[in-house]
Amino acid sequence: MTHQFTQEGCFTFPKFYDRRVAACPDGGTMIEVGVWTGHSLLYLMDRIAESGKSIAVFAIDLFADDVYDNNGPVSGKQWNEFHLRMSPHWKDLDVIKMDSQRSADLFHDQSVDFCFIDACHRYEAVKADLAAWWPKIKPGGVLAGHDLDYEPVARAVTEMESSLSENAVKDHAENVYQIEKLRGIT
Repeated sequence: MTHQFTQEGCFTFPKFYDRRVAACPDGGTMIEVGVWTGHSLLYLMDRIAESGKSIAVFAIDLFADDVYDNNGPVSGKQWNEFHLRMSPHWKDLDVIKMDSQRSADLFHDQSVDFCFIDACHRYEAVKADLAAWWPKIKPGGVLAGHDLDYEPVARAVTEMESSLSENAVKDHAENVYQIEKLRGIT
């Protein structure tokens, strides 16, 4: 089941998600932090369904931001759009309405195969998100995120990557950063 995306520019990394689904083991765990109205998450869920794999997927967002239309902000519209968009996969999705750092505490260290961060883009928030989620990534798993072309995101990612040295493989493509935790690294 392939869906069309109507919000221009909001989802620009389908090949990246294709590779992550292919790499995720059956029985794995994937997380998207900062789902907004679900464009990229819908694509991810479609690819997982097509793969035939049983992958636990968690969508994490505060769902507190208003969506803007031609008349200005529309309160509550983010959640409504997300819920409607995700309806084909609702039974296969775990939604957590919570901020990124607090939600990381719900997961055991080294229990997540893939975590994609696209939440608050302020430098301090990105830095805190990376610090909160990196321990949750399994060896061989990937911590990734969007908007590497945005200076506060790039600065936080660069700082984290330089602190990891040989503990991770780093790659940047499609305006996405990805940091793979090497196997054997705890």
